[in-house]
Amino acid sequence: MAPVLIWDSSSEYLSLTGEANEYVFENGRRYHGYKPGRYMLPNDENEMDREDMKHHISMLITKGRLHLAPIGPDPEVILDIGTGTGIWAIDTADLYPNAKIIATDLRVPPNLTFEIDDAEEDWLFDPQCIDLVHARYPPPS
Repeated sequence: MAPVLIWDSSSEYLSLTGEANEYVFENGRRYHGYKPGRYMLPNDENEMDREDMKHHISMLITKGRLHLAPIGPDPEVILDIGTGTGIWAIDTADLYPNAKIIATDLRVPPNLTFEIDDAEEDWLFDPQCIDLVHARYPPPS
């Protein structure tokens, strides 16, 4: 069953239904229900904390830089693959307020678009329209 987006007009948020919003619980941890077993890491609070910690470690290693790509000061479109908590995409949206940031997560700044997509399948985006593709710490597959 494909995910279905539901718009609540009393809210600023979209909700998901279907297998993208279902979970499997095993050994006290929560895992994605989308393509069960394919993504081996949990997606519970402990894992989200670990993901955010990895972002902060990367920021320390790069002396506060979100990326090292030579894209110039005004990129138009930035794609973040495997967003996790969305922390990199959100920080990048703040850094480049005129850029369109494409990612997946719950919190959405005005210039940040979250998409549900399997990075191992054909992309929904034309690579010629992307100024920067980011995939820090992609999970093993």
